[in-house]
Amino acid sequence: MSDELRAPNRQPAADVGAVLMTKLTPPPVRVGLVPRARIAAMLDAGLRQGHRLLLISAPAGSGKTTLLTSWLAGMAEGGRLRADVPEVQPSALSPQPSARAWLSLDAGDNDPQRFFASLLAALRRADPGLGAATASLLGGPALPAVEGLVIPLLNELAAAARPVLLVLDDYHLIETPAIHDAVALLVDRQPPQLRLALVTRADPPLPLPRLRAGGQITEVRAADLRFTADEIAAFFRQTTPTPLDAPALQIIGAHTEGWAAGLQLAGLSLRDRSAEECAAFVRRFGSSSQYVIDYLADEVLAGLAPHHKAFLLQTAILDRLCGPLCDALLLGADDRDGADTAQPPTPDSQLLTPDSYSQIILEELERANLFLISLDPQRRWYRYHHLFAEALRAQLDAEPGARARLHRRAAGWFAAQGAWEDGVHHAILADDRELAGQLIGRGGDDLLRRGELQMLGGWLAALPEPFVAARPELACLHAWVAYATGQIDLCARMLAALAAQPPEQLDPRIRGRMWSLQAMEANAAGSPEAIPLATQAIALLGEDPLFCQAAMLALGNAQRLAGETSAAGDTYRAAIGLGRGNQSPYITIDLLNSLAVNLNEQGRRGEALQRCAAAR
Repeated sequence: MSDELRAPNRQPAADVGAVLMTKLTPPPVRVGLVPRARIAAMLDAGLRQGHRLLLISAPAGSGKTTLLTSWLAGMAEGGRLRADVPEVQPSALSPQPSARAWLSLDAGDNDPQRFFASLLAALRRADPGLGAATASLLGGPALPAVEGLVIPLLNELAAAARPVLLVLDDYHLIETPAIHDAVALLVDRQPPQLRLALVTRADPPLPLPRLRAGGQITEVRAADLRFTADEIAAFFRQTTPTPLDAPALQIIGAHTEGWAAGLQLAGLSLRDRSAEECAAFVRRFGSSSQYVIDYLADEVLAGLAPHHKAFLLQTAILDRLCGPLCDALLLGADDRDGADTAQPPTPDSQLLTPDSYSQIILEELERANLFLISLDPQRRWYRYHHLFAEALRAQLDAEPGARARLHRRAAGWFAAQGAWEDGVHHAILADDRELAGQLIGRGGDDLLRRGELQMLGGWLAALPEPFVAARPELACLHAWVAYATGQIDLCARMLAALAAQPPEQLDPRIRGRMWSLQAMEANAAGSPEAIPLATQAIALLGEDPLFCQAAMLALGNAQRLAGETSAAGDTYRAAIGLGRGNQSPYITIDLLNSLAVNLNEQGRRGEALQRCAAAR
């Protein structure tokens, strides 16, 4: 992946690494927020009482993340616990967190490898000494048991120099049971140096009743997050130049039910209206039978400049936005559907400065408070408020094929930066199988080496199996993922598809990988075919170290089972040497273990124990 992302013929864009950094950085606190001291007091009290879990659970648009980021900002400023918090007895085992680790989760974090890597990155930003023991266990095709990963991390946290508050935002996106088990273990065996906060739209499958019974949880719910009458009045004093009288505020409060996103939409609708127009809006609003979000989104979009509205609609498909990426969506030609190269939807051509056109628009939208949330201090990456994005996408769907066209452009931009994961995601959403297949073929090896097999397998499963089987590069990747994850029938089908291709028409690299996997299967079956298959594979995989190691592991195992222990030892050692450097460690660990077994069978127990220590 390149250090800089560049849009075609335009300014340097945001570093793809910055996208990851946005996962580790709380969104900046917006200027002019209404203080929510009563809710901050609840969180303060939870920390002071040593509660194991701070749970902020409420529907979308309730202001969960905004609340937590402003609370953390208040803590960072050294503010004392709020004066209006009821006095509670501090826990003897609850030092106040002086370090904060933030992780914004996304759907990709359902891969356990990815989740733990992101979790450790977040903790290391708070304390660079944390997570080394757990990090050493990542990278294989299968993670250790949950306890094997979490307990070393708990031990490190217990010995940390200062207490840490770990925040997991958007936890509702996590669906993998193993990850829920890991978080439950973090809560259950939590050392005094750790406190955990979860921000979620739905209650997580954690032992919440037990935590309640033990007085170990602080819960902030939708009812707590609803704006009170005083907070609603304060909100509109800050956002609406035209004062609203008490009856108007009461109508808006009743119909939004104090919902943060509804209030923000109403504020945008009222911002540039006269007193008479505000009164008419409130009357219509109070009598409307439409959903509040749809009604207000229409009001907001109807009042925008045409080029702002066009920008919002054409970038609504993105989960994260930066200037050059948005330029690619607005300006990019798509030969597949015959679209002409679009010009920026602006009435003023002088906006086309050497800077990114879209960066200018993003800054304008941010200044206008149009549901745009900055994701990094440099203000290069943004996202839309989730509900606002949903409303935009609903309007975008009025144009047939628009979503697919824009997803294709996004896929092409991310692919040009080497960000294969985002590229594949958008190609699949565009239902562009050919593009998705090309990108998976280019980026699949990286995921294999990192052991992120759930993500790679999910990509391949999103494509029709006959489509994958007809493309040797994809069939080979799918076969390896299926083998490593125990999907024996799927592995057999992919290998059969590869074997059906005339060998001379297969790329030598693909042929070598196929033979390497067939050798491992022959190993498992105790077949003598393992040795010739592995030997053929090794001859073709000299420039493909990861798969060459796998073939050498299969060869060494076959030699050992055949009684050729000396030859097996030589094979294992050569393969271990090949694995040094930048290859994934999990095959090297298997090789060290196999060499240890081989040495032990030769009566060389001391050397075997040395290899076991190296594997550990």
